[in-house]
Amino acid sequence: MLRRDAAWVGAFQVLVLAGTGACSVGGDETACNDCVAELEPVLLLGDHEGPGMFESVLARVVALPDGRFLAYDWQDAGRLRVHAAGGEYLESFGRDGSGPGEYRNAGVFFYRRWDDRIVVLDDRLARMTLVAPRDYQPSAVHSLPAFFAISSGIPLPDGRVVLNAISYTESSLGLPLHLLDASGSRVRSFGADPIILGEWDAGVFSRKLALARNGSVWSAPLNRYVIEQWDTAGKLVRRFQRTVEWFPDVEEVNRLPNGPDDPPTAHMAGLWEDDGGRLWVVVNVPVTDWIEYLETYIRHDGVERYRIATFPEAVYRARIEVLSSETGELLAAGEGPLGVASVIQGGYAVTPVLVQDEPHLQIWRLGLREREGG
Repeated sequence: MLRRDAAWVGAFQVLVLAGTGACSVGGDETACNDCVAELEPVLLLGDHEGPGMFESVLARVVALPDGRFLAYDWQDAGRLRVHAAGGEYLESFGRDGSGPGEYRNAGVFFYRRWDDRIVVLDDRLARMTLVAPRDYQPSAVHSLPAFFAISSGIPLPDGRVVLNAISYTESSLGLPLHLLDASGSRVRSFGADPIILGEWDAGVFSRKLALARNGSVWSAPLNRYVIEQWDTAGKLVRRFQRTVEWFPDVEEVNRLPNGPDDPPTAHMAGLWEDDGGRLWVVVNVPVTDWIEYLETYIRHDGVERYRIATFPEAVYRARIEVLSSETGELLAAGEGPLGVASVIQGGYAVTPVLVQDEPHLQIWRLGLREREGG
């Protein structure tokens, strides 16, 4: 059995040129020639004790425009943590419950520049809460349409919101994307043509979302290398599909192998379009020796089972590809040392890791470096 912790982070520094010129993030597409896409470690979130300590490796992160980070641990049903730009824990807001400032599931949240608010989408309470980003007080609460599950959401420049969620209403059945107005009312559902038939499956309905520079939405399923751009009228603008042996199409994504005969599958981890119009695509690809990361344990009913010894992303490497957002042409590619749980606004990626056997969140920055000898 192999174990992986964050001891490698300090040694995995990469060269990222954030300005203009060759291999610059946000530059024009021609600047990608002879560049390698990589993950640059930025900081770690999490303490070894106290309220800033994470209880699990299942967490989500959002970057605020002033450099702070918001984080959510699935063990904390209603609490959101605030971290400084350097990673230090500052404070928390929210708690478990159904009253003002309380949440049953605060796992889908983002910052909306349009009204300078943190938006928390709680599918268990069917409501959208707007939170001031400085005193963390709720400024408004809106009812949401009935969704079976909300997977993710992104704000649009005009204040509207696009969700990836399951809905069983007649007008939205089989459609994975849902446009809401600024107060949470449904405008339309779209994101699949033809509609998706069959029961819920993460590999079929779940989408990774990113905002395009023109205010439209990038959408990609977890189970295959297909990226679609949809406008807010529900029209498919363009579709990119790559055929690569390291990301075969699968019916169902398997992120957590349950034994040596149950291999993990490659899956889409996230998207981001930079200011230069380049579309960054991150795919988690299983390592060849993934079996070595399994351990056995005895379940509560006495049955012996398998699990990953550390954290889910330990059995993956992130494959990073940079595409032209106009043509889908591959401009640059590279790998990271671990898998990625999510890609977030600002060009960051997040990986849960263990530091001295305690959960932390590694924050990366998507970047480019010059190819050796280039």
